[in-house]
Amino acid sequence: MNTKLKRIAAYVIDLIALGFINGIVMSYLGFLGVIGFILTKFLYDPLFHLIGWKGQSLGKKLLGLRVVKSTGQLTLADLAVRSFLRFCMLTALISFILWLVEKETLHDKIVKTRVVEE
Repeated sequence: MNTKLKRIAAYVIDLIALGFINGIVMSYLGFLGVIGFILTKFLYDPLFHLIGWKGQSLGKKLLGLRVVKSTGQLTLADLAVRSFLRFCMLTALISFILWLVEKETLHDKIVKTRVVEE
């Protein structure tokens, strides 16, 4: 399997693991579980780094992949920033797709607002 396919497969494995974790969190916290989802998403990669997997999430470890830093040692902060940026990019992509399909962005959907001409 080439590296691109492995990365996609690792991401799917991580999404399944996150879904399982978030299912548990939301069953205990209800609607507040959305906050738990966001925190879990941000902390997923850094937590694996903390337990000694050094740049590997569950999916990456199962498929023999690792995040490395091109300019030195990978840090917890690097992984936290990487997770945050990936979350922002995913949110932007979802918002863009919604805008293309429904002419409404994600933040408009969440807050139940829309932009109209005067």
